[in-house]
Amino acid sequence: KVFAVLLGLPDLVVILSAILLTTILCSLLFMHTGKKHLIITQFANDNALTYFKNISPDNNLNFLDKNYPSNSLLFGEGSSRRFTNLITKDAWYIGNYQYTTGSGKSRQTHRFGIVAMRLGKNLPHTVFDSKKNNFLFSNLPTWFDSSQKISLEGNFDDYFQAYMPDSYHIDVMSYITPEIMQLLIQVADQYDIEIVDNMLYIYKSGTISYQNDSNRLLSTISKLSDELVQNSESYRDQRASATAAPETHQVATAGKRLRQRNFALLSLLPIGLFFVSSITSTSQYMMFTPLVVTVVVFILVFIKRGR
Repeated sequence: KVFAVLLGLPDLVVILSAILLTTILCSLLFMHTGKKHLIITQFANDNALTYFKNISPDNNLNFLDKNYPSNSLLFGEGSSRRFTNLITKDAWYIGNYQYTTGSGKSRQTHRFGIVAMRLGKNLPHTVFDSKKNNFLFSNLPTWFDSSQKISLEGNFDDYFQAYMPDSYHIDVMSYITPEIMQLLIQVADQYDIEIVDNMLYIYKSGTISYQNDSNRLLSTISKLSDELVQNSESYRDQRASATAAPETHQVATAGKRLRQRNFALLSLLPIGLFFVSSITSTSQYMMFTPLVVTVVVFILVFIKRGR
């Protein structure tokens, strides 16, 4: 009625126009979704791939990733985990992964485009956190103990923050060669890279565009995995149990997973500062500085845990 008066048109004309506009918008959305599905289907058919439009990884991903969901950083987070537009062949898969955290008004859905490839053996847990896809702090769903930060040669540190288990730096660098680091800088600097167990993951926040990203990502992970398999062929973790058969390629417990940061201690620190300041400070304004620090730290911890 209001629009009819403002536009000076009969009510019926306004109603019919609204219906027509809604129909057009819905048709365009349907056509876009259908076109996207056709692009992915065509891509899968052209490359003899298996395609899943929507699949729950909790029950179906073990056909490739035998250690799911205990390995990648992403897979242990949240609930309602699922892949959409997942395509796979032999030892790799590519798709859009999502999970939810929180409940009610604080419920969030987190989406990642991910490419994964199975390697020839288990390797120490290693993460290269891309600095291009971070804002203020890392977009990874967890924080690592800072003692595991490693500075690498050349300009690699300008693009990635490397994390390796304590005392495994030399091990990892025996197969992460300068050639591999240069490859990561050239073709994957916007993605986070994770090596865990016998899997290689490349992922970033958001979704994968099969029209623009898929061929480049598959080429990247193929080159990277080939280099890793070749370079790590002779690698053995000497810390692993002497009773383990050589062909099992075991990694010792200390190298299996990166150590995550203890949020509880981080939260208690500013509380202690606030308590001490409130007792000793002679200025009513000075005592509020630790309070501000406390609030900021709690917000950061809440955000990271919410992810």
